[in-house]
Amino acid sequence: MMNENDFYLRWCEVAADQEPSDMARLGGAIATSPGQIFVAGYQAAIRVTFPELQHSGWVCFAVTEDRKTDSPLPGVTLKDGNVSGFKTWIAAADSVDALVLKVGSGEAAAYGYVSAEDAGVVITLRTSGFLADMSQGAAQLSNAAFTPLTDASRVHDFRHCEPLYIYQAFLAYLSALDTGLGRRAADALNELNGDPDLVRLDQTVSELLTMMDQAGVTLGDHWDIDRRLFTMYSKGIQGA
Repeated sequence: MMNENDFYLRWCEVAADQEPSDMARLGGAIATSPGQIFVAGYQAAIRVTFPELQHSGWVCFAVTEDRKTDSPLPGVTLKDGNVSGFKTWIAAADSVDALVLKVGSGEAAAYGYVSAEDAGVVITLRTSGFLADMSQGAAQLSNAAFTPLTDASRVHDFRHCEPLYIYQAFLAYLSALDTGLGRRAADALNELNGDPDLVRLDQTVSELLTMMDQAGVTLGDHWDIDRRLFTMYSKGIQGA
């Protein structure tokens, strides 16, 4: 299995400057683990959600904050063009180049990004049983320079874009298999040209997972846990 750093370098070679569908598919085709499939789709979804974002490396849409009263990890605040506070879940934390942040809430919310190399950004790694092959962590921000994004009109589409492109990366991974499963995945990718039907795509992914179960095909040593990546969106999609 390719480690995360090697996958990052390979992704930069083949997928970084592609349009979102190709970014997801090319990334998925070179992935060797569930976490890498996630990253391949996730990066594409971020580019669609924030079309003005110009970044050739990995970006995390850092949304999660600790909402508990008197939390020791308060959410982020913006002052004089700098952000401070905490984001409590960072994907590919050991390799990420930039963090897209939401500051505030409601109509007054601001969106922008900080460089992971900023001296005011400290990312601490944490272990996780889910997608354990992908580094994960939390970010502490201390007066980190915040670059505003002016177009956040698609931010609410992220919840649809994320599964759409993760599924495409998954199909691209499976399509490389020289089996009936691989051919079915390749056919499904071809069917996605134009405006993809996310409900139908979700159904197709479910069918492919059943085929994998029947054939005894697994993806990685923790497939019993990581399989959830390809099922956890389904309820929201089918209930829409």
